[in-house]
Amino acid sequence: MSAEQIQSQPAENTSGKGKDSVLPDELDRLNWSALFLNWVWAKKLWDDIDQFHRVQYIWGHAALILYTLAVFGGGGAFYFAIEKSAKAEVIAAEWKSGRKDFPALVTPPVPLPVKMAKKQEPEKEASPEKKKTPDLTAIKTAILGKKDKTALRQLREMATKNNPEALILLADLHATGHMVLKNASLAFNYYRRAAEAGDNEAQYRLGVLYKEGRGTPFDLKSAKKWFTRAAKKGHLKARKALEGLRVPLPPVDKPKPKSKPKSKKEEKKKTT
Repeated sequence: MSAEQIQSQPAENTSGKGKDSVLPDELDRLNWSALFLNWVWAKKLWDDIDQFHRVQYIWGHAALILYTLAVFGGGGAFYFAIEKSAKAEVIAAEWKSGRKDFPALVTPPVPLPVKMAKKQEPEKEASPEKKKTPDLTAIKTAILGKKDKTALRQLREMATKNNPEALILLADLHATGHMVLKNASLAFNYYRRAAEAGDNEAQYRLGVLYKEGRGTPFDLKSAKKWFTRAAKKGHLKARKALEGLRVPLPPVDKPKPKSKPKSKKEEKKKTT
């Protein structure tokens, strides 16, 4: 094969092969528009040298535009800085010479008119609102009829304050499992708290639980004790329960008469 034929054959495309890439002789020359030719040729697989030249052309013009913008932008900023510094030097020199009627670098802001503050009247203290105590009858109706969760929450709040009626109702709910966990032990505890608070209905029901062994171990002695306490307050079912157990009925406690409020005259007599 002649030398002319060898030269006319296209060189092997080694682009994109990394370290094994060989830069063609046509590209191996100084070209301002293509930086890092060896790296670019070895990093990407090019179709041919013509494609590489086209991309070179685009990159070169883009770099030229960016360079021009940077030169003009930087020059403008530099000129503005010099102009400002020169003006500042002139003002500083005039200030030292005693002249004070020169224009300032920055226009001072115009003060806004100050409005006379109105005398604020002292705020009246808001009267504390009286919290309405929830009606237990309405709560019971809402729980049993509508299964109202808000009413159940109110009932629990009343029970925390050892309200006997609320404790009895909460005990009934745990005994039946209505809207709450059915649990005889919890029902027993609520009945016991209400009984200890002096409620005769709770005392009778507590005696029944001791007698039947529900929510607590069977204890006939404790049953008689709570039946007797309820019977002393005139609870009819408790008195019948004592008769069934052949326990002598205790006398019914007479309610203490309410003391009348003393008049001012009587208080004055005592003081004199």
